[in-house]
Amino acid sequence: MKIRTIALYLSVITLFVFSAGCGSMPVRPHVLDQDLPKEQTTTVLLHHAIKVKEYNGLNIESWNPRRSSNSHMIRASFPGGESVLLFDLDLWIYMGNISYIFRRDDLVLRYTFDAGKEYTIGFHHRRDETATTSRRNRWIVSIEIWEGVTQTRPKDESKVIRSWDIGEF
Repeated sequence: MKIRTIALYLSVITLFVFSAGCGSMPVRPHVLDQDLPKEQTTTVLLHHAIKVKEYNGLNIESWNPRRSSNSHMIRASFPGGESVLLFDLDLWIYMGNISYIFRRDDLVLRYTFDAGKEYTIGFHHRRDETATTSRRNRWIVSIEIWEGVTQTRPKDESKVIRSWDIGEF
């Protein structure tokens, strides 16, 4: 009886170890053109709130995760150069015990990505310092492109390459 109990505990522990390891595995990239050399492609990590619908007019909704997950980032590899991404933003912002839902449909991002480089497309929200006293708690939401692949906004402002204000709450 003791051997069965120990075997059961070991199998449960092994299951947890393997499932935890799978959660930290890197995201498999979606490659737009398999034949293109790596030097001519750009790798972009997209925040989970960004639901891409089109890349340069090509439907790529299959890249989006089937389920909503805060940790699921989309890694995409496509040709360097001018790119147009059509996407929806479905963002939940938590501030203490208050949460805000910020949604925008059919947003367009146009940017020239350098071949051979890596980028992250994410969001940032900041307090509007110019707001009047009646609108003191106004926040501005921006879409940003960061240099390199990172899951959090870089503390170094020089890593933020481009930023677009898309709304407020």
